[in-house]
Amino acid sequence: MVYSNFLDSYDPINVGEIPLLFQTGYLTIKNKDIHDKVTYTLGIPKLEVKESLFGNLLKVYTDKTLEEIQEMTITEQLKNKDTEGLKESINIRLSNIPYKIHENDEKYYHSVFLVCL
Repeated sequence: MVYSNFLDSYDPINVGEIPLLFQTGYLTIKNKDIHDKVTYTLGIPKLEVKESLFGNLLKVYTDKTLEEIQEMTITEQLKNKDTEGLKESINIRLSNIPYKIHENDEKYYHSVFLVCL
């Protein structure tokens, strides 16, 4: 949540990350709350924006690609026998497959699972 005046940063030299992301459309207003001050709950508008944003931010902040981070996560989950985390990681990968290429054949999902691992 942010206060309304936080989003009104027009100084191009000292613009913060949140106002910049809001002003460029990477963040949108999901909820407005009025109490003593107006506050906004911000969110990412679309899945494509989320993937692009996180992919680029990961590279900037970690010097690793999204794929490298995901590989590390699955490796750690397997080492630690974290079945719930592994299940979530695989579900994330499955959900990123475009709907147009989904198959109803079990062997398709076997292949996708093996590629994830």
